Amino acid sequence: MTLDQVPVSRLAAYISANGIIGLAIDRLACGRVVATEVRQDELGIHRTPYVELDGDPSQIVNELASRCGLPVLAGNAATRDEMDAFQSKQQVLRSRAEIDKAIRAEIRAEQEGVRGVHYADNDLACALAYFRGDGIRQDFVEAARWFRMAADQGQTEAKFYLGECYANGWGVDPDLEEAAFWYRQAADGGHPTAQLCLGVCYATGKGVRIDDQEATKWYLLAADQGNPKAQMLLGVCYEKGRGISQDLKAAAGMYHAAAAAGERDAKDHLVSLSSINAFARALNDGLLEWLNIGDELEPDDQFDLAQQYAQGDGVQHDLKAAANWYLLAAQAGHSGAQNNLGVCYDRGEGVSQDSRQAAVWYRKAAEQGDETGQFNLGLCYKLGTGVPKDLVLAYKWLNLAAAKGQANAGRLRDELENKMLASQIAEAQKLCRESPV
Repeated sequence: MTLDQVPVSRLAAYISANGIIGLAIDRLACGRVVATEVRQDELGIHRTPYVELDGDPSQIVNELASRCGLPVLAGNAATRDEMDAFQSKQQVLRSRAEIDKAIRAEIRAEQEGVRGVHYADNDLACALAYFRGDGIRQDFVEAARWFRMAADQGQTEAKFYLGECYANGWGVDPDLEEAAFWYRQAADGGHPTAQLCLGVCYATGKGVRIDDQEATKWYLLAADQGNPKAQMLLGVCYEKGRGISQDLKAAAGMYHAAAAAGERDAKDHLVSLSSINAFARALNDGLLEWLNIGDELEPDDQFDLAQQYAQGDGVQHDLKAAANWYLLAAQAGHSGAQNNLGVCYDRGEGVSQDSRQAAVWYRKAAEQGDETGQFNLGLCYKLGTGVPKDLVLAYKWLNLAAAKGQANAGRLRDELENKMLASQIAEAQKLCRESPV
């Protein structure tokens, strides 16, 4: 097909969609004379050889340019006058009346058997112009008509959009069975979004009978092409054993891939898996190194996993893993994790014993108002472990913890008070009043 065979209405959509600003005549290095499309985008002006010319180049290009409403350009860039001329001609080209007139002429030609072969890609371009309101008034009825013409010629993208039209009632009466039919047509052609939509149809019974195995089959095909939504839904199938054998590792892998591609709900599914012991058991099998998802979980979820490892709750008891998860959450500002990491350093559980590091993490928790962190920091000052012994600061932190209801803090504060001077108690109480936590 050459440019002069394309109907005017389709040229309008094609020109608008591709940023064409004019036509030119170029001579290639091999000596061939070609018609060239001159396009403009944010990167500049580009020249694309379009069709080899057998006749008089000037006459042919002038006829095509006139038919398309485009200027004939010379050289390697459009001049300001040529651009201005194009702008005015483009407005005429985008006139709804002109396009409708051209379309009616095409329809008459079809009815009279004059036109002959449809050109599917150009039908799709025209359909998308109507669908998006690109250069013409948005019209879903016309869009659906052009999608159908392109789909009937085997255009895969048009089949998908026609399925969307029937699914949503865009330009046609809603018809879920017809939507599923066209989704399948596009899915069979390898269209990943159509494969996803067909999978959803089978999962929900929209337009077809519910069939979890079919749903999973189409999710898998779309996921293999990198569709994030399909990856997430396939993860659900693996997690629940829906339409496929349950496989928590595969589920987490799909959720991770989808989350990495920007599918927001996939992260929630990862968190959900982390909240059940089954996922923690999967982590024991080495999944953690494979996924490397620690930084992607929220601090609360990192803390929960640390608790599971520390307590052996549904997983093998692993103090080193617990300390690692506490560290991730603590670095993100989780006060409970900061306190518990302090305990790890205090006792040498999962890390080398280090009283100074213990006091550092207790302080971080205490300064956020964590009553257990305040109690533990008070003990450090009372006993002089990890920090210099200081009864005033010990009293301050124990008193703050007691005010928040920490069970043993009040008793230890009272014991400490019996060993302090009145001036020390007054100073400590002043520090408590001035404390922001």
